Amino acid sequence: MISLRYMRILKIFNKYFFSIVFFITIFTSCSSKGNSQNEKVINNKKLLSSQKIDSFFQKRLFFEKITYRDSLLKKKNFFYKVYKFPKNIPYTDLLVYLKSILDSSVYYFKDVYYDRNRDKLSITIGKEDKDIIKYLFVRDKKLYSNVKIAIVVINFGFYNIEDELRILSLPIKLNVAILPYFKHSKEILKEAKIRGHEILINIPMEPKYYPIISGKKREVEISNYMTDYGILVSLNTDKIKRRLDILYKFFEGYSVAGVTNFRGFKVLRDEESLGIIYDFIKQKNLYFLYTGGLDYFYTDSLAFKKGIEYIRYDGILDNSNSYKDVKRRFNKFLYKGIKKGEVVIVVRPKKITYKILSDYIDKLEARGMEFVFLSSLVIDKD
Repeated sequence: MISLRYMRILKIFNKYFFSIVFFITIFTSCSSKGNSQNEKVINNKKLLSSQKIDSFFQKRLFFEKITYRDSLLKKKNFFYKVYKFPKNIPYTDLLVYLKSILDSSVYYFKDVYYDRNRDKLSITIGKEDKDIIKYLFVRDKKLYSNVKIAIVVINFGFYNIEDELRILSLPIKLNVAILPYFKHSKEILKEAKIRGHEILINIPMEPKYYPIISGKKREVEISNYMTDYGILVSLNTDKIKRRLDILYKFFEGYSVAGVTNFRGFKVLRDEESLGIIYDFIKQKNLYFLYTGGLDYFYTDSLAFKKGIEYIRYDGILDNSNSYKDVKRRFNKFLYKGIKKGEVVIVVRPKKITYKILSDYIDKLEARGMEFVFLSSLVIDKD
């Protein structure tokens, strides 16, 4: 038999069963809530790290934060912060201090770049595959000073004559690459000389797909032009030299500073053909601007071997006709220029290009940026 004592215990348990269950449920939920709050605190380190670093710079190291409310530095996926850096502190000390913070956070260094000429340090801090914060440390507030921008307009003579003349009218120094003997090239050449722009020979070189007998009218037209004037890998040395002389003769009476390629996938990968072109460039005392994509190792090494002046572009601006896309690319190139002191931007004589450049010219010049000829960049490198 169950004792009277146990009967009382069971009676009390039955009476307060639901209350006990209720309190256990509340206690469990409170515990899980506490755990989720702890996780939230941990996750918030991603958001607070930026503030923590700023606080570290301003309170502990006494850096002066420079606020640039400037559309030129706006980026979609990260913050860009600029600090005036004290002259008496080496940048190496800063990196040590900053690393001590990052070691206890979710961030790490993704990129560190020091510009010795302008004494500026650029640091990118990120997480996984994302750039979260970009810092630029400068010795003064002249963030944009001494930044040189070379605008190279290619394929002149091939586009609409009105668009080509319009872009030539921009009140800045332009580098004008003209296709010899193409449509209205002569008219463009005369206008470029009058406006004082730097002239380049846009040498047609055999592309990846040649010849093109049928298809888009534009591509067939280019293929026919290549047949008449282009540098082809199938030509022997004498014929290539003869064609180069014919192309150069088109510019007789005009001052030519350099050469760039028009198409040229096959030629830029053929040592014999490219070597003949480089010899011609050296003989005429010109420079070569490479605009043939990212596979530039071979052209670089051969140019060094031949001893010619060689410039590599930073990118093409106007592959898209969307103002938003072109503006975003232009901002990207400007950041490159701020970072390394100079940037070479290749464009085409299109309406969208004229619009972007027109909108930016005054803003850039007001900040101390300078539009330059490519020849000045070659001299600076010497």
